[in-house]
Amino acid sequence: TGRVEILPLGKFTKGGDYFEGDLEREPTPKLSLAGGLSHNEDARRTGAQIGRDLYKQTDIQTYIFDGLLKYRGMALYAEYMAREADDPVTFNAAGEQRHVLTGHGQNYQMSYIFPSNVELAGRYSRITPNQEVRTYEDTEEAYLVGVTKYLRAHRLKVQGNVGYHSQNPFLNVNNDYHWTAGVQIELGI
Repeated sequence: TGRVEILPLGKFTKGGDYFEGDLEREPTPKLSLAGGLSHNEDARRTGAQIGRDLYKQTDIQTYIFDGLLKYRGMALYAEYMAREADDPVTFNAAGEQRHVLTGHGQNYQMSYIFPSNVELAGRYSRITPNQEVRTYEDTEEAYLVGVTKYLRAHRLKVQGNVGYHSQNPFLNVNNDYHWTAGVQIELGI
């Protein structure tokens, strides 16, 4: 596993390249470009190191590329991920299957933090399974709008989101868009 990050416009204030919102309101544009990869030889689980046990070991490769731009309270974030496996679908002697979710995904977020430390954000995500696992996995897509109030930077915040999802996390129904809403309090260390 490895990751490389470059900061072509200089360092972010107070490590701001490790979180999405521009709490520091960068006075000059800051950009982070990064890429990472992970290779798991003879992986035994559906998520490489995590997940259910596979019925046959397989090599799994994961690639992640991301970029973050911040300037005066505005932040743009983009991420692309891909996962491949030599044998993504495995079977036991009884014909039961377990599989590695291979395919690619993307996340995008645009946000603005007001001087009151209230942030408005829009997010879009999509996961597209590879052909070999589409029998078991559907494409997932989500549109979200969120409001966050930062109380102690990223250590304590209250967040609310409204989303439109192709998958319902609470019901076993797929490919039928659903509205969701949530509120969370995040306590960091």
